[in-house]
Amino acid sequence: MATCSCCGDEREHVAALGCHPEVAICGPCISWLRSSLPRSVESTPILAVTDLDQAAAFWAAVDQDVRRWEGGGFAFVGTDESVVDLGEEPEEAAGGGTCYLQVGDVDLWHSGWTAAGYQPSAIEVMPWGMREFRVADPSGNTIRVGQPSPP
Repeated sequence: MATCSCCGDEREHVAALGCHPEVAICGPCISWLRSSLPRSVESTPILAVTDLDQAAAFWAAVDQDVRRWEGGGFAFVGTDESVVDLGEEPEEAAGGGTCYLQVGDVDLWHSGWTAAGYQPSAIEVMPWGMREFRVADPSGNTIRVGQPSPP
């Protein structure tokens, strides 16, 4: 556990600033900072799923917490903050969505879903400077995951 230099909370994960490695900030504070920039936009995709239990197992394979809304039929995926939301829908309304997640370690996410048997595509270096792959969740949504390629 580390202490966030911004909010002072103990967090499992913080990111140090490149120019000041003694300053480490948690995900919620990074989101707050990003959203305080003029003209900043943040988005959280909502994926329609047929079964929240299956969806929770899919996201758990890459170490993401799934917190269910107490009213039922909805869940929030993410370790410190929501990165994807899930809405439970009938089979004919679920699947077909796509989201892109930019992560710090694309290999870790790929190996988590591979070990759990979800069969992600190979990691490719794309012409736009990202290393990325695709994987389908149990409801048929496409999750694209990437990180910037090293220079």
